[in-house]
Amino acid sequence: MKPRAILLLFLTLSFATARAQDYMEQFTQAFQQKDTLKQFQVLKEWRKAAPEDPQLYIDWFNFYVFKARHEVIAMTAAPATGGQFSIQDKSGKEVGNLHGEIGYDDKIVQQGIAYIDTGILKFPDRLDMRFGKTFILGQIDNYSGFTNTIIAAFNHGNKIHMKWLWTGGKPLDDPEKFMLSTAQTYINQLYNEGPDQLGHMRSVVQVILKYFPNDVPNLSNLAITYIMDKDYKSALTSLLKAATITPSDSIVLNNIAYCYAQVDDKPNAIKYYQLTVKYGDADAKEFAGKKLKELKGN
Repeated sequence: MKPRAILLLFLTLSFATARAQDYMEQFTQAFQQKDTLKQFQVLKEWRKAAPEDPQLYIDWFNFYVFKARHEVIAMTAAPATGGQFSIQDKSGKEVGNLHGEIGYDDKIVQQGIAYIDTGILKFPDRLDMRFGKTFILGQIDNYSGFTNTIIAAFNHGNKIHMKWLWTGGKPLDDPEKFMLSTAQTYINQLYNEGPDQLGHMRSVVQVILKYFPNDVPNLSNLAITYIMDKDYKSALTSLLKAATITPSDSIVLNNIAYCYAQVDDKPNAIKYYQLTVKYGDADAKEFAGKKLKELKGN
């Protein structure tokens, strides 16, 4: 390429970047003003002017997600708290409360997901796109898609040695730590959803351990899924490995003791409750001490 051609290419790219930045600012302003007509107009013009801008796909996603968002009134049996309306029976006894919850129109959300999927396909190293998609799938209770998106992120992360990009295409600081800590949040979400999500929780943990086999929190997470299934022998396999890596982790030690107690291995249950007393904090010591008294018949 001749020097003049190189210069022209550089000027063209710079102009395209400047226009994309301008559209992003216009969209942000319209978004803050909740002007959905203006947002849609900007996005259409942006798509024509800079179709390869990663932020375009993120903001199409944002547009549809917030368009889908609405508040619904829900009734629960829990006592009313601040901002909730108490429901009482004829005697005046509180029997529940009415409160607002955020819901989403699934069909509209799917339009946003279609854009973010295109963005991920075009820019597979952008972790913000993947985690944005994960978040909204969790909000609409699509835990199959939620799980698959996390798994896909770890599989791709392994291919690129976890050299992830974030907002603005900037490299993430300490991407491994960020991936693992964010994944723990998602695992907690699956756990809190109850036994129906146990399989999804285990699938996420297993793919993490595939690439981080000595990660103690996820060895513990895997054990928890087996404990919930009352498969104590499988739980022990994971927990005993964790104990070889962090031998003074009182949570791991306590869970090992619990599993041994469940399979009627009293000597090992006593051994690991004693280790829990040795390394645990005040609460762990008190709990393990009570369990030792029960096991010893005192």
